[in-house]
Amino acid sequence: MKLNIHNKWFSLGGSSVVKDENENDVLKVKGKEFSWRRWKYVMGLNDKVYYQVRNRFWNFFQHACYVFDANDNKAATLTTRFWTLADHYDIDCALGILAIRGNILGYNYRISLNGKEMATSRAESPCAIPLR
Repeated sequence: MKLNIHNKWFSLGGSSVVKDENENDVLKVKGKEFSWRRWKYVMGLNDKVYYQVRNRFWNFFQHACYVFDANDNKAATLTTRFWTLADHYDIDCALGILAIRGNILGYNYRISLNGKEMATSRAESPCAIPLR
């Protein structure tokens, strides 16, 4: 299944919609208009909250955010390096360490799980990562 995030052209809270390959709405992402940590809520179409994304308040050398499930258990930690020319993300979750590495222009990405390459993405041919 391939999912696409459609950001609104203008949104005070940073709301978006997640759509499937057939452009059907799958999830909603809602943010608050005024929030110091820019919390976001990932919800179903029935407004049931599945996940909450909380940004770390102080970011010195590494930006980070935390993903909590509906029961307020930490499901994942997303970190990105502060001083880098290329996109560099690490997601620490139940599966292990998911690493996303982009080139300096940000057009090509390599995605690996626990050091094993799982997918690549290029600007001219985007990839779909199967969700299980």
